[in-house]
Amino acid sequence: MGQPLPGSAEEWERWLNGLHDLEPARQDYAALEHALMVHMGVKEDDTGFDLSKFEKKPPEPKPVAIQSKKPEPKPAEDDDLGGCDPEFLADLDRCQAEGGL
Repeated sequence: MGQPLPGSAEEWERWLNGLHDLEPARQDYAALEHALMVHMGVKEDDTGFDLSKFEKKPPEPKPVAIQSKKPEPKPAEDDDLGGCDPEFLADLDRCQAEGGL
């Protein structure tokens, strides 16, 4: 703490007295009501302030990928074994006769 504080005692006194002075920040009810109505979109802003600078812009639409559904293959019928190897068919018949399937 060995350093002196900047400013004179009068400046410190004036600054400390102004800390709790809320009067400069107050506005009348009509000004607050007008500001709220402009914010809610009830009234147009007649001060010339450009509100559009602060509006959120809608996102750019993204391209949508088109998906086409492939036709599902028809399920093979149980009796549709005509294109199979004859040796395989013989083994299959033998397994069925033995009760393996």
